[in-house]
Amino acid sequence: MKKALTGFLALVVISVAGFTGSEATAQTVVFSPSFFYQTYKDDFESEGGTTIDSEVGETFYDIKLGVLLSNNVYVGAIYSQMSRNFASSDVERTRTSYGASVGYMQPQGWYVVGHYYISSEYEFSDTLTFGGGSGFQFDFGYLFDLGSNFQIGPQISYKTFSYTELDNNGTDEDLDTGSSSDLLPMVTLAVKF
Repeated sequence: MKKALTGFLALVVISVAGFTGSEATAQTVVFSPSFFYQTYKDDFESEGGTTIDSEVGETFYDIKLGVLLSNNVYVGAIYSQMSRNFASSDVERTRTSYGASVGYMQPQGWYVVGHYYISSEYEFSDTLTFGGGSGFQFDFGYLFDLGSNFQIGPQISYKTFSYTELDNNGTDEDLDTGSSSDLLPMVTLAVKF
């Protein structure tokens, strides 16, 4: 995790430093977390005594930090976390990813941002972890002003990840195929400095 955090911070510094000296100078630093939460429950019982009781909670959040240049180009970095909790079986699945971002963002209004994840790890269970991951994410949303430097709005995110390694109860294996994807609505907050 320490290595991932160091890599994430390096991406932010490189992104900001690389674009502030260009013709399109940095106008605004943007910190924008996005989140989604849902829970669903299945509860069935038949006359024959068959019972199905399951409850799942899902949490997704992205933390984005970047600069909005004078030409409305957004450049930055992203840290993404997903958690699925299966209450009936005490199973928790988590996916942690980080990468670089580029897109178009109006100071207030529509935006579209693409992200490339340079690292992703998916802990599927206590004994299975998928590693060597990379992926893409595309965000499309709209930001409404809440006042001085604060905005909020809806966002649709599509995330897709590919994995090349499997840690199966301490034994490393190469994966022939391994992928995970999500399409979900999110709420985005934006603080601009």
